[in-house]
Amino acid sequence: MFIKECTYIAQREEERRVLRKIYGPTQNSDGKWRVKTYEELEILIKNKNIVRFIKSQRLRWAAHVIRMDTIRTVKKTN
Repeated sequence: MFIKECTYIAQREEERRVLRKIYGPTQNSDGKWRVKTYEELEILIKNKNIVRFIKSQRLRWAAHVIRMDTIRTVKKTN
């Protein structure tokens, strides 16, 4: 039982890490940047299945790349 709980917690942490990467930081009113909280991420995805949400975002990006002109190149951002 303990191993299952640890695995679940580790999986949730990885999902949050990916979502924070997707949505990026938040700028406060004083101009300082900070990492989004778990509650802010939950609001953004509206309590949807996180894995399904990430897959849908990847499909949206892939569709965007397919629609691009052949002259343009895809740029990877960090």
